Amino acid sequence: MARPARRAFTLIELLVVIAIIAVLIGLLLPAVQKVREAANRLKCQNNLKQIGIALHGYHDRDGALPPGFRYVPTLYGARTQGSEATWVTHILPELEQEPLARRVDWNGAFGFVGGNPSDTNYFVATTPLKVFQCPSDPGTGTKGDQLAVGSYVANNGTGPLVERSAADTAPRPTGTFGMNTRLRFTDIGDGTNATALVSETIMGVQNDQRGTLHYPEGALYHHNRAPNAATPDELRATACYSRAKAPCVGTYTDYTNRRLLMSARSAHPGQVIVLFGDGSVRGVRESVSLAYWQAVATPNGSEVVTEN
Repeated sequence: MARPARRAFTLIELLVVIAIIAVLIGLLLPAVQKVREAANRLKCQNNLKQIGIALHGYHDRDGALPPGFRYVPTLYGARTQGSEATWVTHILPELEQEPLARRVDWNGAFGFVGGNPSDTNYFVATTPLKVFQCPSDPGTGTKGDQLAVGSYVANNGTGPLVERSAADTAPRPTGTFGMNTRLRFTDIGDGTNATALVSETIMGVQNDQRGTLHYPEGALYHHNRAPNAATPDELRATACYSRAKAPCVGTYTDYTNRRLLMSARSAHPGQVIVLFGDGSVRGVRESVSLAYWQAVATPNGSEVVTEN
């Protein structure tokens, strides 16, 4: 008894099947990307919550928030008293980084005086911190010179930050973190829920300084422009690597003629995630009004804060 001949796929049928699979993949891919981005955004928010807990813990321990960065001008050349250690350096114990915190040499400096910092501080400055890395940020946690970078920076108010011999006394609205500041929560007259502490940045790659954890020229940001502004950030000429979502231009050549201005930036589409003084973490649209954005920068600006 003859077996019936098997009917094979024709070329047209095979192409139709392939086309259907391609369409299904095309329909599913955006959904997968949305789920991945939602998970990344949640992780980013959790990172900022942990940083907020650490800042509150430091405030409880020390009686005030840490300085944006410490600067001891008369002793800078002698590399003493932790000069140019940032707010990140100060909260290492509260971030459960006690072994790294014990490596900090507060009799040394983090500035590049005649080369690298002292060896132990160089170890600290080149150690990436997972809690400072947003999973949507394309950076790796260290940049070309091996210094550790992160996705979160502290509110320095309205820029630019310029070099000062003793303190950051530029005639501009200052934020919650500045040179040698010690802001207490009770000093925030505008309300902690309406005052920004920390926002996102897109961490530096290659030679880019943005997000550098333990050096002043990367650990801060400014509220002059709305989040994700198209206007380039103003950085040290040798520490600027401009790219699509993080444009920059060189405006100074050394700490002695520093003119730093960096906007909040995020790899999340359409927003940046911000930690406020009360510990809350909220997304702020990049289309937010500049009046609102600049109002939440100041701890005592007496503005009426309404997001729109």
